[in-house]
Amino acid sequence: MPRKLRLHKNRTIFILAVIAFACLSVSLLTADTECENRTWIVMGDSLTAKTFRADTAYYDFVQKDLRCRVINCGESGIGYKEPDHKKPFYEQVDGIDLSAGDCLTIFGSFNDIGKGFELGTSDDITEETIGGCMNLTVRKILTGNPFLKVGIVTPTPWLTDFSFDPDGSQNFSGTSREECDAYVALLIEVAGKHNLPVLDLYHEFGLNPDDPDTRAKYYVENGKEDVGVHPNSEGHQMMYPLWKSFVAELLSDSGK
Repeated sequence: MPRKLRLHKNRTIFILAVIAFACLSVSLLTADTECENRTWIVMGDSLTAKTFRADTAYYDFVQKDLRCRVINCGESGIGYKEPDHKKPFYEQVDGIDLSAGDCLTIFGSFNDIGKGFELGTSDDITEETIGGCMNLTVRKILTGNPFLKVGIVTPTPWLTDFSFDPDGSQNFSGTSREECDAYVALLIEVAGKHNLPVLDLYHEFGLNPDDPDTRAKYYVENGKEDVGVHPNSEGHQMMYPLWKSFVAELLSDSGK
C-alpha cells in the first residue's frame, strides 16, 4: 500500500475513534446530568439500612456519581413478608411519601425464607404467601404513584444454610440454595407480571460467601466479621457499577 494511502487510512481510523469516544462521553455525561437532583427511594433490609456492616453502601457510591438525592427506607430484618417485629415491605409502603421520588428500588430479601412461610406463586395476592406479599408490595407502590419508576433487585447470595435459629429453639430451617433459587425465580416472575425491570444481583454480583477467603475480604468491616450475609464497603463497591447503570436508567426514564 502506498505510504500516502496508508497515512490517510490511519488518520481516518484515528478520527473515527475520537468521534466514537466523544459520542460515548457525551452519552454518559447526558445520563448523569439527567439524574442530577432527581430522587431515588431505596427500600430494603439490612443491606440497605445504615449499619456497622458497611460504612459506605451501594447507594452512597451511586449518589456520588449520579448526584441524585436518596431517601433511605431500609430496615434491618424485614422482607416482603417477614416483619421481624417491624413492618414488612407491603406495610412499610404506607409510611413512605411516594410522591417525593422519581424512582424506587426494592432490594431483598432472604429474611423471608427459612422460617416456614409458604412460597406461593406469582398469581397470589394475599398476605398468606411470600408471592402474595411481593404482589401486594408492588401493587401498593404503583397505585400510590403510577408515575414512579420502580425497579426490583434480587438479594445477593447468602452463606449456604445460614440459619436464623442456630440453637434450634425456633425450629427454623436454614436458607438452603434451593430455597434461595426458588425465591429469586419467584421474585423475577412477579416483577415480570408488573413489567418492572430487574437487577439480578443474586446471579450477577459475583461474590460467593461460602468461600472463606471471600468472606475474609468482603464480609469484614472495621474488624467485625459477618455471618456471610452482609458485604462490607468493598463488597458494596463491587456491586455499585451494576446499581449505577440500573438506577441511571430508572431516573432517566422518570423524566419521560
